Amino acid sequence: MAQDQTTIREWFDQGAERGMDFMVVARDGFGGDLYPYYVDAQDETTQRAIEQVRDGGDRVLEVYDLKAPLAPQLASGRSWNTEETRPAREHGRADFEEALMFSTTQRSYVFDPAFSAGRVNALTEGALAGEDPAAHELEAVKAIMRRLVAESLSAEIGETYLKEDQETGEISETDEAQISAAVVDGGDQLAVVYPTQSARELYEAGIPSKALIEKAIERAEISTEAPHELHEWRERNAGRLSYGDAIVAAAGEWAYVYQPGFTTERIDALTEGALASESPAPHELEAVQQIMRAHLARSLTEEIHEAHPEAAQVEATVADTDQLMLTYPIIGGRELYEAGIPSQALVEKAIERAEISNEAPDELHAWRERNPLSRPVAADVAAHRAAEYDRHSLGPDGFDGYITAPAEFVDEARARAETLAAQHPERADEIRDEYRKAFADEATEALAAAYPDEPQIAVSTSGVGPQDYLISLGGLSEDRARALYARGVPSADVIAGAVARVDEQAVVSAAALSTGERVRAALERTRAAGAEDEEDWSWQDGIEIGRTRAWGRHGI
Repeated sequence: MAQDQTTIREWFDQGAERGMDFMVVARDGFGGDLYPYYVDAQDETTQRAIEQVRDGGDRVLEVYDLKAPLAPQLASGRSWNTEETRPAREHGRADFEEALMFSTTQRSYVFDPAFSAGRVNALTEGALAGEDPAAHELEAVKAIMRRLVAESLSAEIGETYLKEDQETGEISETDEAQISAAVVDGGDQLAVVYPTQSARELYEAGIPSKALIEKAIERAEISTEAPHELHEWRERNAGRLSYGDAIVAAAGEWAYVYQPGFTTERIDALTEGALASESPAPHELEAVQQIMRAHLARSLTEEIHEAHPEAAQVEATVADTDQLMLTYPIIGGRELYEAGIPSQALVEKAIERAEISNEAPDELHAWRERNPLSRPVAADVAAHRAAEYDRHSLGPDGFDGYITAPAEFVDEARARAETLAAQHPERADEIRDEYRKAFADEATEALAAAYPDEPQIAVSTSGVGPQDYLISLGGLSEDRARALYARGVPSADVIAGAVARVDEQAVVSAAALSTGERVRAALERTRAAGAEDEEDWSWQDGIEIGRTRAWGRHGI
């Protein structure tokens, strides 16, 4: 059953101690959490309680009779014990409404005591008694056997109810043949699936019969297949963790999973070996290792999709730029993982396909060509720049990876801004402000062009005293930012060159107009360009937003 039996026992005992008669186990429709709803027979019926739960948008999973022994109810796979079932419990099927698990417009999923997860799980445990499986191995094989039994029952139904025309040989599908079996609730429950329009009629007619269900269970050969599946599972997952332990993180619909053999450490070592004769600087080696991680992730993803079309959602990826991971869909991911996808052999094939010994040197040469200014610096220069970083760092104030721009460049930018402001005293403050922004934008473009493969380096402005200009080293930690700056990134020449790039006339022209005039002119150009977001403009409350959008769009 989907819910933990220990929790059910605790809830059962609590309800019994309070003198309650029944316990409805429900699933919160918003958060997915399970909870008990206790029923006092003097106040309401279980049917009324079930309606209350469903009216609140929640789903009813089970009903327990608190006046009856718990063990038989747990063993049934899905307990549905109400006032009506008390006299005839354990004899035949429940009413259709009680057996109905959930329904869609097309399919209705119904519980049948003869076809229950609890029963199949018990048969699987018995078949594996001599194999001494670990807990996660037992759970894995139980899940496999539930799927096999569901497939077996679906096959029996199809073979029994598909009709062949004796004259034409054509197969006609009856209502009964549309019945199937399925594993639901994340793989924990078994259900008989009926076409919704005829579900009640077929169920009450006893289709599929208990005899057919028994035949399907016998056909699944659990006593033989369960040990075989355990051995195959162990072979597929040799050296692997259990799926739950292998998950590093889960976000939304995806689980990030670790797999031995496909690790950052291994690929980095292979890359380092391939570059041994190239004598790369530490930062060059790190850059190429990062490139090869991404290259290998693409290679393994292609291998997975080519070898296993059913695993089209499984991908290899580089998480946080440093760690190699496999991503599986939350729904169905466990089955794919435990099916050995990808196998270690496939991982090895992907590593071979990546051709690290050939590709890593080529990537190093290409990186050096793209980043000529990221060359190593002499030890004394590195030491000087590290000390300079410490002098200008804002890290202790909570700005890791930020430094104030060196004084000589700030002074030059300020001097030029003051010269322009003096020429237009009526707009002096605006000119200073616009010059700071223009300088920061030009400097950022210069840094991006000079260091295309480095972390995103930018220049920003606070407009406050000595921190007029800040250099952001890609949002890195203090240690990594210091190491980057120590080896010359960004260099003094690159920062200094940004000053000359500022278009002073554009700054003066922009500042010469009043704010309202600038916004209106920008809006007219926006309309002329066919902008679709004019409704976002607010002349009273959002004038700065409008101005920023227009200037960015039209280069003001």
